[in-house]
Amino acid sequence: REDDLKCLNGYKRVTNYQKRLSELEDQKPYMTPEEIEQTDVERQMELQLVSQHMEIERVVEDQTSDGFGSCYLLKWRGLPYSECTWESADVIGRCNAHTILDRFQANQQRCMETGTSIETQRSNLLDKLRQMGGKLFTSQPSYIKGGSLRPYQLDGLNYLTACWARKSNCILADEMGLGKTIQCVSMLNFLFEGMNLVGPFLVVVPLSTVPNWKKEFDIW
Repeated sequence: REDDLKCLNGYKRVTNYQKRLSELEDQKPYMTPEEIEQTDVERQMELQLVSQHMEIERVVEDQTSDGFGSCYLLKWRGLPYSECTWESADVIGRCNAHTILDRFQANQQRCMETGTSIETQRSNLLDKLRQMGGKLFTSQPSYIKGGSLRPYQLDGLNYLTACWARKSNCILADEMGLGKTIQCVSMLNFLFEGMNLVGPFLVVVPLSTVPNWKKEFDIW
């Protein structure tokens, strides 16, 4: 019933969308053929966007419900995290998102493993850097698999690891487009794989760049 829907988030947007469609239909008899064609094109673009919003981008969290069994907090492609929704397990199957669920469960399992002490790892790394002349990597680590790091990016990774070992803040000041994101992702990869530090790690970036950061994490 409509009264039951009024209490749900997004109800106002649905009614506004229906109102806009109704107004467009009322205006069509007075439109030129060019205007009608433009309206139809815009309508098709909206439908494509809606279809994209029905694809699962990632599983954020899980929990067990008495009434629904296993439930998952899902991030939908193209929508912000504020639009995440809790869904039952059968939604994963309907959206063909088993690979995404497997990745989430693998990450959850890895995070449950006991990592090593941060201070112990810092001390060990600092000793190793002294022995190696301050440069940990002379070639790309095997666990960084998204592509080949350029020499200056490898230098950046060495710089980040040295700063981390010394507990020093640092800034990458490369020009735009030279792969600072990749260097940062590689550094977190080093902490996770090389130092056995399971996190969590906090990455604070502008909201508009979040999709690109996620893409680089998936690749590297």
